[in-house]
Order: sequence, then C-alpha cells, then structure tokens
Amino acid sequence: MKRFFKNILAACLAVLVCGAAPVRAEKLIVAVAANFTAPMKLIAPLFTAKSGIEVLPSYGGTGMLYALIHNGAPFDLFLAADQRRPELLYKGGLAEKPRVYARGQAVLWTGKKDIGSASRWQDVLNLPGMNRIAIATPELAPYGAAVMGILRPSLKTRLLPRLIYAQNVAQAFQYAQKAADCGFTALSFALSRPGLKGRFWPITEAPLVKQSACIIKSSRHRQAAGRFFAFLFSKESRAVLKKFGYQ
Repeated sequence: MKRFFKNILAACLAVLVCGAAPVRAEKLIVAVAANFTAPMKLIAPLFTAKSGIEVLPSYGGTGMLYALIHNGAPFDLFLAADQRRPELLYKGGLAEKPRVYARGQAVLWTGKKDIGSASRWQDVLNLPGMNRIAIATPELAPYGAAVMGILRPSLKTRLLPRLIYAQNVAQAFQYAQKAADCGFTALSFALSRPGLKGRFWPITEAPLVKQSACIIKSSRHRQAAGRFFAFLFSKESRAVLKKFGYQ
C-alpha cells in the first residue's frame, strides 16, 4: 500500500512538472514582397515585443510568393506588392478579404555619386557609362511593371538591350549596387542604409504601387494572424512605413 501511494505521488509530481513547462510561443510565417524587406525587419520585432508572437518572414517576388501560396505553401499571411494577387486569392477562396497596407514609389537608383547634376531620371539614363540597367521582371514584380508601363516607345527601344532582369525588386537593387550601373527599384531601398550611399530619382510618372495584405485561410494560427494584420495599420507600423517613404 505504501508503494502504491508513492507511485501515485510520483505520477502527480510528473503531471505538475509537465504542467509547469513553458508553453511554446506561436509563430507566424509571413510571405513578404521583396520591396517591404527593410520595414518588415522593424515591424516584426515590434509586434513580437507587444504580443509575444514570433514572426518569420519569407521574402520574394510577389508573383513567386503568390504561386507558392496557390500551390499550398503553409503561409499565414501574404504581404504583396500589388492588389491583384491578394484579390485573386480572395476570389479563389484561399484568403480573407485583402486591404491596402502601403503605397510605394518607384525610383531610379545608382551607387555612382560623381555623375554630375542630372535632375531627371531620364537624363541619368543618357549619361555616359550607364550601360547596364537593372529592373525587376515586369511579369513577376509590380515595381518592374510600374516602370515598364510608363516608358515611351522610343525610350523603351533604347533601354531594352541594356536591361538586366532580376527576379524581384530587392535583387534589382543588389544588381544596381554591383553588376549594373543603375537600377529601377523601390523608394524603400533608396532610403535604406545601403541606399543612402548612392543617389536616386523618383519616377513621378509612374503611379504609386498599391500593396495589399491578406490572411491565408489555411493558416493554423488565424487569431494570431489577425492580430498581426491589425498591427500593420497601427501607429507603430505607420511610423516605420513613413521612414521608408511609403504612403
């Protein structure tokens, strides 16, 4: 009988120990458009500090991320660089209703500071030495599409042989830093720490790129995803967006 009570006590202690074990924090896997890399690196830890929910961003081109989600990739949220693809997911029953979280500006950026006093981006393209120009593939990247959409036929004809295509706007910025002489990218990269080492010209002819976010319906953490979605529109997040030139 004494041994029986000892066994019961041991079992109770085991339950208490297990019950006292820390609960594993929730983790959100977020598909993030490449242009939103710098803001996301600040917004994610702000949200985690406030909620205790860890955010694991996966950066890439909007077209590529859309394809992954459409094929069942286990993302909880999608922060796109356009409105079209989140809307397609919503209409296809794969996502909740999207909402525009940012409006971004396309720019021409170069790491060459000693290029004179060109005041317009078109003038920069005509300067000697601007032989290789990086751009995000328009079919995959909204910022690349925004630029190509406003090029006049004569200018486009002159540019096409000089273009170096990148998978997304982040890669276009990387090319502009190393492999190319300049590049079409997002204002957020031009205002980042590496971007401020160069010069940039806003492409005011191009419309602002409206970027939508949505919660993926297959998410196993819908409540946590909803909290992060709401946080995107908080004062803390809006301050970060403003820092990187988003409206």
